[in-house]
Amino acid sequence: MIKKWDRKTVLTLLYSFVALALAVTVCFLLVSKFSHKEQPKQVSSSTSVSTSKSDSSEQKVSISGEYVANTGDKAKIDGGNKEWKINYQTPDGAVSAEFTTEWKSEGETLIATDKMRKSDGNSDFTITVRIFKYKTAKQPLITITMSDGNPAHEMVFANQKDFFEPSEENGEGTSISDNGDLNIESIMKGDYTTLAGVWKNGAGREIVISSDGKVNDTELISPNSHSSSQFPTLNVRSGNTGYLIALLKIGFTNPYGDLSDSSKARLALGQNIGNLPADQYYYRQ
Repeated sequence: MIKKWDRKTVLTLLYSFVALALAVTVCFLLVSKFSHKEQPKQVSSSTSVSTSKSDSSEQKVSISGEYVANTGDKAKIDGGNKEWKINYQTPDGAVSAEFTTEWKSEGETLIATDKMRKSDGNSDFTITVRIFKYKTAKQPLITITMSDGNPAHEMVFANQKDFFEPSEENGEGTSISDNGDLNIESIMKGDYTTLAGVWKNGAGREIVISSDGKVNDTELISPNSHSSSQFPTLNVRSGNTGYLIALLKIGFTNPYGDLSDSSKARLALGQNIGNLPADQYYYRQ
């Protein structure tokens, strides 16, 4: 009996040892597995920081300064980083609004859109800031568009005074008539000299505008005194109906979205002009 009991004891101890060894092995494998999983998390965290640094370089772009609209109204923006305040004049008096900029790049243009927190309590307006050629231009063009969805209420400001009202000569001494640009100021006063000519769109439609203010020799042109500051427009009377001609000078980008060649003067026709297909813009021939 004593020998059998001793043998049983030995087997019990042996089995216990084997079980303990297996348990230790399993624990070791689990610890090793979890430690390897931690490494990718650290790499991911490092990548995230690098991306945020890249974005922060764009956040440093300053839009502080004075702005002017084609109506002659002025605006001023103060602030820094992503927090800004704009002061401007409306028919009802002076208004200020706060907004932030979360920049997104589209080609060579930086764009930021935010709801305006206006001093008059109106929360319907959205402000869109565009900075053109922000990486290459020493003094990039900046436009400010404020809209509540109603074209009659829209206001557009630019940081360059000649953006809406070009001078008779550009920086190289070339007259507007020579480079094919539109003299918006003169046109809106009834002088259609820089508008006259043959214009054709990408779909093949052609119109002829004369210096005496006619389209195709039958339709009469008149400045649209109620034009919003989004872009200047002309009224065209055609029988009992009519339409608008939007004037887009060289360098001007359609604030609703632009698929045209902004290096050339363009016209856009329609009763409700917005974001048009590329083939609907007219170019001088």
